[in-house]
Amino acid sequence: MKSASLIIVLSYALSFTVGLNIILTTTDNWVSKNVRMLYTHLKHHDHNVILVGPLYQEHEDDTTNRTIEDGGEFGHLLDVHQIYFKNLKKVNKRRVRNVKSKSEIEQEEPFTPVSTNYYGQDPLDKNVWYVNSNSNTTLQFTLNNIIPEYYPSFNADLVIIGPNEGLESQAEIKELVSLSVNSTFKTLAVSTQDNHGIYYQDEKYFNIHPSSHDHLSKHNVFTRNIHYLNRKVDQLIKKMSTTKEVFGLNVVIPSINHDDSHCMIAKHHDMSYEQMKPTAVQKEAEITVQDHFKEQQQKFNLEARSEHDVQEIEERSTFVDEYSNYYKHVLKHYRELEQELAKEALQKRTLGPLEQVLRSCHVAVNVIGNENVDLREVLTS
Repeated sequence: MKSASLIIVLSYALSFTVGLNIILTTTDNWVSKNVRMLYTHLKHHDHNVILVGPLYQEHEDDTTNRTIEDGGEFGHLLDVHQIYFKNLKKVNKRRVRNVKSKSEIEQEEPFTPVSTNYYGQDPLDKNVWYVNSNSNTTLQFTLNNIIPEYYPSFNADLVIIGPNEGLESQAEIKELVSLSVNSTFKTLAVSTQDNHGIYYQDEKYFNIHPSSHDHLSKHNVFTRNIHYLNRKVDQLIKKMSTTKEVFGLNVVIPSINHDDSHCMIAKHHDMSYEQMKPTAVQKEAEITVQDHFKEQQQKFNLEARSEHDVQEIEERSTFVDEYSNYYKHVLKHYRELEQELAKEALQKRTLGPLEQVLRSCHVAVNVIGNENVDLREVLTS
């Protein structure tokens, strides 16, 4: 009897330790803090992850044959930055004495990165790619070209979109989820109301190239928010792993910054579910890469773009102290007023589902999948 119980316990534990094959992308750029920190977090938890994101934050058109003169978003591909980060990595590697994971060892193996105007690899990590286009084209190119050509034995268990910053791209994100679900992949999209636009290698906020789990060891509002997002993604991955049904989740998290939100962080554990079927997404023609891109690796014309005034990001407290004077006398009454307004608006039917959830401090979850199967029961059990 004891042995049977032991087997059950071990099998339960193993079910959460076996790594998944994950494709990670974003509507932000490929070097934004949220997606890069989640990439590191997932790898540290033994998942096999391939990250492919847009080279730039915004795309006015789909032009992809322009020369990348500025090194992409935040100038990440500029020689001056690459040399600095590689040297810093070598220095920090000598200081780290802990046991390295298999993925970390493989990442340190030398390789010649693919580098074209259209798509390429991060010289610092062969499993991180950029596509010089918008997020929709990026995901399609990932599924149709990068995975089959460069990772032919990689069978994705899950596609993650995000964590994306801001709520302006919700329509676009739902299209991406539908595209992925229609391609028979379980899909998880996560977005936050907060939008900071910070480079993942910003040494003011993050540790650069220490051991993989120390990247967020600096204590500030951004690392706390990222820790929270990563934990939320972990929870959602476990929930999604309990069923073989192919479906998508579009998760929207209200602001968790003190000045922008009346929500306490504990309230963000409550989820409000709405189920819908995936929309029919019109796929673009399959992208074929010109032969000269394959035969000749292009050297970037690495010229720094003109300098602009950099707006200092103000740090703001993440967690609200419910015992503070502010909470007892100001925030509490503000929340009561907000609840009254939300209730009144609901009665007049002027608020959509997303606005309702943001006002109530719940996490909004669109369940995108087969309407004949009520996936909300699986996710809430």
